[in-house]
Amino acid sequence: MLPKMWRVVVFLCALASVVSRTESCFRTGFVQVEVPQMIQPGYRIPKVDVSNCLRKSATLTLTDSNFAISGAGEIEVAAPMVVSPAGRVFSVSARDSGGATSHLTVRLICAPPRDGRKSSGEVVLRRFKRRWSPPPYNLLENDKGPFPKYLETLVSEEAATHDVYYTINGPGYNQHPVNFFKFDSDTGKLSVLKTIDREEFPSFTLTVRVFERGTNKELDNPLPFSIVIDDMNDNAPTFTGPLQVTVLEKSKAGTPVGKINATDRDQPGTNHVKIRYTLLDGLNLFSIQPNTGVITTVTDSLDRETKDKYLVTVKIQDMAGASSGLFQHRHSHHRRGRHQRQPADVHEVDLRHQREGERN
Repeated sequence: MLPKMWRVVVFLCALASVVSRTESCFRTGFVQVEVPQMIQPGYRIPKVDVSNCLRKSATLTLTDSNFAISGAGEIEVAAPMVVSPAGRVFSVSARDSGGATSHLTVRLICAPPRDGRKSSGEVVLRRFKRRWSPPPYNLLENDKGPFPKYLETLVSEEAATHDVYYTINGPGYNQHPVNFFKFDSDTGKLSVLKTIDREEFPSFTLTVRVFERGTNKELDNPLPFSIVIDDMNDNAPTFTGPLQVTVLEKSKAGTPVGKINATDRDQPGTNHVKIRYTLLDGLNLFSIQPNTGVITTVTDSLDRETKDKYLVTVKIQDMAGASSGLFQHRHSHHRRGRHQRQPADVHEVDLRHQREGERN
């Protein structure tokens, strides 16, 4: 149970959204609206409207499961969250019936308090009224600083009547991995000291305690404080499993001959790991299912005596194949941004004779 004595610093935040310059079903390229730093489920973010995409029967997906799209085309908060001063980023993707994809990138950024106070020495405090621990604090992975970067101030109301100091314990501070965070025992200010990789450390849970200076008497119950590292699309998909299959000659058109498998280290359930498979050559002989990687024949004229082996080039790209997705090939690094026709990993299709008694 969260002690009533604990408080946290609260700012007002601005929601900024930027849409790519490509043709899009989104109505605007930029929206800004102030929201509280602490947001509860059901909160609707004004001015971010995707109803135009819904009217065009586009399929919409969100990269952050903490948000949801209502039937009216509004973005709602699905889980309690704290927007950090460093910001929070997610995107909305729209795919039309023709397969064209557009993206709306949304960034939550903090605005200074509007009560006239200076941000250099004074802070705005708001009391937690939830019975449980405060919602997780979200920090974007791969932040390049500058460091140290201020995250949050945790304050006990006991500080109003006692001379106090604070302690903090947990992973990222004094447990493995150490020295990721800095904590001021006099003020309760928490800062991050270095870049964090979500794929290595997806979250941290710290415990803050308050004591009376001089007597070392603990004045309040320990406060658990969670930091969730938000995902960036920083990992290209990679091929897994065998890249050679066998197909019977004279197979009928539409015969499945094998499946290409791939994986992505980014956050499960997001577009960052939604892989699209594309066949770059051999299209007169084979096709590939873009969502599953299953290769099928498109002709019944495959003849081993004419040619016994084919090499086809398969590209895998995350973000469901959007131009902003990452793709990778076997002999070079992945590329970000617009797709350039680079050689992707090669899938070898080996054609063999149909033996007597075998079926097509």
